[in-house]
Amino acid sequence: MPAGRRGPALPWQSSGEQPGQPAEDRSLLDATGCQTVEELQDLLSCLLLSEAVYKAAEGPPAAAAAALNSLRAELPPGLAPLLSVQYSRRSTEHRHLLARSATTLYVAFMGSKHPRDYLADANLLTRLLWSETAPAGGSTGSDRIEQPGRSSSVGAGTAAASAAPGAPAESAAPSAAPAVHRGFLSRAEGVLIEALWAHAQRQGLRLVLCGHSLGGAVAQLCTLRLLHALRSALTPPAALRCIVFGAPPIGNAALAERVQREGWEPHFLRMALPEDPVPRLLLQPASPAAAPEAAANQDALAAAEAQEQAAEVAGQAAEEAAAAYGAAQQQAWERQQQLALLARL
Repeated sequence: MPAGRRGPALPWQSSGEQPGQPAEDRSLLDATGCQTVEELQDLLSCLLLSEAVYKAAEGPPAAAAAALNSLRAELPPGLAPLLSVQYSRRSTEHRHLLARSATTLYVAFMGSKHPRDYLADANLLTRLLWSETAPAGGSTGSDRIEQPGRSSSVGAGTAAASAAPGAPAESAAPSAAPAVHRGFLSRAEGVLIEALWAHAQRQGLRLVLCGHSLGGAVAQLCTLRLLHALRSALTPPAALRCIVFGAPPIGNAALAERVQREGWEPHFLRMALPEDPVPRLLLQPASPAAAPEAAANQDALAAAEAQEQAAEVAGQAAEEAAAAYGAAQQQAWERQQQLALLARL
């Protein structure tokens, strides 16, 4: 599991804390469309964590834990049975938090918050999600990951699973190949999701990924990466689940067809408000004719990011200079007061 800053344990569960009464649970199940209390707990826990992960980027872990605890107090007892929370380092490619219940490891990815996040959102070119060309449900025999407790390994063959630059083909994907938003994919590639899955398996835990907006896109791509790597094994939906809120589309029609053909749909739950425009945004694969314009756009984005960084450095230098000048002025004024006092003596 990636190292990170561990926050305090969340003192939420007493020995007698249980989910609400059956009638109350039934009404909540009907309202949310969940079939079981476990699904309802996943949904509500992911909702809280997808909000709390933003707090983790704003202050110390204790403050984020307090905000999460405050949100949980609004829910019926036992429906968000989280025990502890851990935050990723600020230097990680995409900020996230880990939370654990008695049965589940949750990973919540942060949505767009910093300028670099919006640059990732604007990186609209597409890339092939998988470089292998094996038939659906087949195994490529390369890039295998070990399953804890199993004597054999399963084929991965995902370009997204590799952090090697330039592995997936970019923007020249044929229409029949699953292709995804390049900015989202670059973020998902920086997540060590295979390590998190292996850790959950060793601990006997389910793995549930979640996030809002950009975080939801990253969560979906990480889930697809695992499903593709595990496609020769039977992975029940309850063992690996992805719940996202207000997430934008991540790929083309070929990707949707692949998900449906592989039977992966039960692993995903997408929640969105009718008035939210983000989930309705359309992704158009880049055509070869649009490559020069797309490259120019990427150059402009890089230049804008460099300009923003330069402006930030210049602003910090100006603040330091102003502080130094103010200190010098204060010292000069105090010296004048001392001289005036001595003159009166």
